[in-house]
Amino acid sequence: MSTPSLRASRAIGTDAATTHAAPARPPLRVSRYAARLRPPEPVIAAVSLLLFLAGCAAVYAATRNHLLAQGRNPMYYVRRDLMNGGIATLLAVGATRANLRLVAGALPALYAVTVLALLVVLSPVGATINGAHAWFKLGPVELEPSEFFKVALVLLTALLLGEGRSRVRELLPPGHARCWDAWH
Repeated sequence: MSTPSLRASRAIGTDAATTHAAPARPPLRVSRYAARLRPPEPVIAAVSLLLFLAGCAAVYAATRNHLLAQGRNPMYYVRRDLMNGGIATLLAVGATRANLRLVAGALPALYAVTVLALLVVLSPVGATINGAHAWFKLGPVELEPSEFFKVALVLLTALLLGEGRSRVRELLPPGHARCWDAWH
């Protein structure tokens, strides 16, 4: 016995819900993006959190008496570290969710921008902080372009090494290619 469709059952005047069993739902499919959203490794997360909290405790112990003697809040540096830790956690979560193909495509431009920032910081635009003329002062925020350069350099090096030996060999100065061949 065949079961009439919903349109046919309405035409007949019967209720399809009462005459037919509900079809089984297909299994849920997880999108490719949702499949990438894995929880962090609990051991790594716990150890990182413990090290961060131990660092905050060490900063508090090292600065408490000095800040009290100055009449300042003894929790000043701890609060600042906690805020920076929260920002770092958000950046780390964002980094784990990043599309690596987009990051790889943007790396040469990121590298060029950081090199340009290293040159601009030497001009009068840069600020001298603790005797080093290597900072940008943007209101209450102080940025050191060499820190961004380090990240760009590590990522670009990883990209080049991941592309294979031939690509790295092409980029080496003439005398260094033999060293690269001997190492590999």
